[in-house]
Amino acid sequence: MQARRLLLDPAIHEEFTRLKNLVEEKDKKVKELQDNIAAVNFTPQSKMGKMLMAKCRTLQEENEEIGNQAAEGKMHELVMKLALQKSQNAELRSQFEGLYEHLEVLTSDVEKSNEMC
Repeated sequence: MQARRLLLDPAIHEEFTRLKNLVEEKDKKVKELQDNIAAVNFTPQSKMGKMLMAKCRTLQEENEEIGNQAAEGKMHELVMKLALQKSQNAELRSQFEGLYEHLEVLTSDVEKSNEMC
């Protein structure tokens, strides 16, 4: 009951909140310093260091493989697009030649018609 009354006092509540926040900040600082110590103690010869180096090599190999697959996929996509463009160009060329022949026939007909007049 006494503790409850103390927490209801605004000044005590404010001080309690300030101290709680201070503890959280200090905990973060302790964690940061522990991480720094772990980084300083890291060497490629330590057990953890060897494990991390092996993991880095594995990840690097995986990244290279994924990069190669992505490049191959992009290349395949570009080859497919090129083949489609070539096909469309051939079709357009064929249509153009047909229209050009038709134009020549029409021109010839017009010239014959003009000669008759």
